Amino acid sequence: MIDIVYRYDINNPVAEVHPASPAEARALLEAGNEFFAHMLDDDPGEGRRTRILNVSPQDLGIAGPQGGPQQHRPFAVVIGCADARAPIELLLGQGANDLFVVRVAGNVLGSDTLGSIDYALSQLSDDLRLLVVMGHTGCGAVTATVDLFSEPGRVLEMAARHELRSIVNAIMPSVRMSNDALIRRYGFKIKESPGFRKALIETAVVLHAAMMAATLQKAIEPVVGDRVGVVFGVYDLCTRHVGVLSESRGIDQQHTFLDPPTNGEEIDALLLDVINGPLVQRVLGLIDDAHAAPLLTP
Repeated sequence: MIDIVYRYDINNPVAEVHPASPAEARALLEAGNEFFAHMLDDDPGEGRRTRILNVSPQDLGIAGPQGGPQQHRPFAVVIGCADARAPIELLLGQGANDLFVVRVAGNVLGSDTLGSIDYALSQLSDDLRLLVVMGHTGCGAVTATVDLFSEPGRVLEMAARHELRSIVNAIMPSVRMSNDALIRRYGFKIKESPGFRKALIETAVVLHAAMMAATLQKAIEPVVGDRVGVVFGVYDLCTRHVGVLSESRGIDQQHTFLDPPTNGEEIDALLLDVINGPLVQRVLGLIDDAHAAPLLTP
């Protein structure tokens, strides 16, 4: 049994952490996710173990010293999917008032999302140091887009569903590019593989998050310079880690955020790195598991 305890000590409160740079903010989120992902490791079975999370008044939303609300001081903006299985603050190990979270199906950048980001950048600039785009494995919005891409005739089902179509339209370029990259790498017959649909979904999840992050970086760079960084990652619903599984990243790098691509060559390199990586090769049946050598050479 593992007890997960939130501890607030009024006599010895936890000091608030306000990252001074994008790198510090990124490291704080990565450390928070690492703690969350391993929170249930080494379950003692019949024994008992305690995981203690020391929290501050701010983490609990406790009123300030004058009885009023806490000052609004998030250090990062996170654009995440609305999927209920990916609770942003929890999986990044953060409390109340640490993150300015914008959640929408498929983590797409519609006008409302961009308006919320603009508000954060303009009104919360004193503490804001990082902007994060975070997708997740098995994303329903990406899955719907992949299925529509594979069966174009289904577009009539969405004829009157304009809001849903706007989400699918935003994700479709990443699905098309991922499909083309998989075919270039493995040949057209790979589409006959039972795992091709899942491979396409997971590749598109990564690329879509990267493309959204790249779009935001170009949009905010003239305004904030290097004061606010932009990164992206994918939350794995099975391992609870945030990162990107790819060929070039070692085990110690797979559970970290990535900088967005800045040009077409970097997008192509990211795609190749992902489709040569352990997750995609595993679902295609090319390797036994995440760390095995390829079973065949395409």
